Amino acid sequence: MQEITSHKVTFVPAHTFSNDGKIRIKMPEGLRLPPLNANVKIEPVGENTPMKATVGQVISSSVIEISDVFGPGPDTSMQPEDKIEFRIHGIRN
Repeated sequence: MQEITSHKVTFVPAHTFSNDGKIRIKMPEGLRLPPLNANVKIEPVGENTPMKATVGQVISSSVIEISDVFGPGPDTSMQPEDKIEFRIHGIRN
């Protein structure tokens, strides 16, 4: 039986993006995501992270999409080589 766990992701963008930006995370093979279109809990890591998203959506058997990364509010953006870290919950090892 596979155990349900969380996985920490460190994301470093290749280009600038802002409030309405989306992140797509391709998970490694061997992990089992919830069914298509299911929501998964996202937990930003670090006190000063600009990330406000708390939910991602499974869009394929190995990809999770996180929309509105910085949430509503004042303009926020990430520059190349900035990084954010977050945990994705509810994945089976």
